[in-house]
Amino acid sequence: MKFLKENLYLVLSILLGVILLLPLFQTGFFPVHDDTQIARVAQMQKSLSDGHFPVRWVDDLGYGYGYPIFNFYAPLAYYVGALFTFLGFTPLVSTKIMMGIGFLLASIGMYLFGKSVWGKTAGFVSSVVYTYFFYHALNFYVRGAVAETWAYGLLPFLFWSLWELYKKEKLRYVIYGMLAYAGIILSHNLSAFLITPFYLVCLFLISLTQREWKKKIITFLPLIGGGMLSAFYSIPALFEMGYTNVVSQIEGKGSIYSDHFVCLSQFWYSPWGFGGSTQGCLDGISFQINKVILVAVLGSLVILLLKRNKESTKLLLVLVSFLFFSLFMMTEYSLSVWKLFDPLRYLQFPWRYFQIVGLVIALIIGGGVGEILKSKLIHKYLKVVGVLILVVFIIATHFKLFNPQFYIYDYRDESSKDVIRFTISSISDEYLPQSFIKPQSSNDLPDEIFTVNSGDVETEYVEISTDKKLLKVKSSGKSQIRLNIAYFPAWEIILDGKKIKPDVQNGLYIVELENGDHTIDINYRQTFIENVGTAISFISFLLLVLGIIKVWKRKLL
Repeated sequence: MKFLKENLYLVLSILLGVILLLPLFQTGFFPVHDDTQIARVAQMQKSLSDGHFPVRWVDDLGYGYGYPIFNFYAPLAYYVGALFTFLGFTPLVSTKIMMGIGFLLASIGMYLFGKSVWGKTAGFVSSVVYTYFFYHALNFYVRGAVAETWAYGLLPFLFWSLWELYKKEKLRYVIYGMLAYAGIILSHNLSAFLITPFYLVCLFLISLTQREWKKKIITFLPLIGGGMLSAFYSIPALFEMGYTNVVSQIEGKGSIYSDHFVCLSQFWYSPWGFGGSTQGCLDGISFQINKVILVAVLGSLVILLLKRNKESTKLLLVLVSFLFFSLFMMTEYSLSVWKLFDPLRYLQFPWRYFQIVGLVIALIIGGGVGEILKSKLIHKYLKVVGVLILVVFIIATHFKLFNPQFYIYDYRDESSKDVIRFTISSISDEYLPQSFIKPQSSNDLPDEIFTVNSGDVETEYVEISTDKKLLKVKSSGKSQIRLNIAYFPAWEIILDGKKIKPDVQNGLYIVELENGDHTIDINYRQTFIENVGTAISFISFLLLVLGIIKVWKRKLL
């Protein structure tokens, strides 16, 4: 009872989030834009079962030729999903649990952040605003953007840990910050790319308040440490994308950022929909910021400005700057900025800045509520009624958004090998080599680990796991086989005990065989880049553990 009494608002925040997840408790599933989640969880589980760690390669995606999806697509959520499959849940149920956890992170993180800045009640209001923000519904029930949902949930933890470090100067918040920043990178690298400049500004501003150089350095440790912890993923993702067709995601039709600016009128009104983003002002999805939220933001700004507290005014200036900059970056008026900083094109959709907008709006409204609660001019019962009315209005006007377009009770088994190899692979094939020729139907998929191009080859023994394939074959005369494994430099091919560099045609390996018996040993060996990233993460993890032990003993946490 003591815990419940002390954490009542946190419990309420979580419960109000759980209510929005009720569709997950039904049998079956609902359609979303990124309809690959179950397959990715199943493939993560398969790779882990084969002892492939950190997971980079999956066998069945890529039309059965495999590809290094988790070298480029942030893996954190799928590690969590796979964990639940090991606990006995089906891939479908594990996917639902994975999605629910990512969703509820927003409720918990925003409560902690709002509470730290404004107080418990204000933190609760901030949590409701952030959890019920339309972009959260858009990512979850329309886009099915699991990775971005996780990043959205971890974002408040990042700034909460920074605020706590600024106020209390405890090393525990350095650790929390490292974990939160690494978590965002490992959840959705594009969100990390978007968020980092805002985070850097906050780090710089806080460092200006520190007189000692030691404290200035400590302020930046969460950024450095988080980057190092996630290096096993981020370094290969950055330096090895040229081996795949990932670039098609920013240059292909529908992915060019200039086609996805938000019209000013859409911030005020755009109908809710389950379609897609397109050029102009008639998108199939909504970018409307609820009018109740807008009124609450304006009211909170007035209240906070009237307070004229030096520290809160500085914070408000930063928040408003972030808000207007984010809104600006979503409109065509920012085109020159996008052109000036070319890497911004990797964001694909300018409206991803709604992540920052949601965070800022939630914190501003929480601040307004916090100041009202402190006021001696308003009767306490009126304060309670006012806060209750605001929360009810936010829930009432947003609740309808948190529902799928429709539900499929006999949802297809996306964890089955046949569905993954063609249906799901057709949705997401950008991690294959650029020269790869895509199969036109499921009949074109390979049945075996190799295909005989010429000559006569008989299979004597085959052993296949995610990162190791062992073939024993007999060739009658000279022959040529094609290994049905997509090219990636991590694959090491040993023919009869000797490492070879076979030709690569259309993104697949070609092996020449002489007459006789042969052993072909194929192993996934981390590339130099992958080894560097893994080593940095491993060393930084050890340093983190040693640091925790040291500061714990010195009672600095």
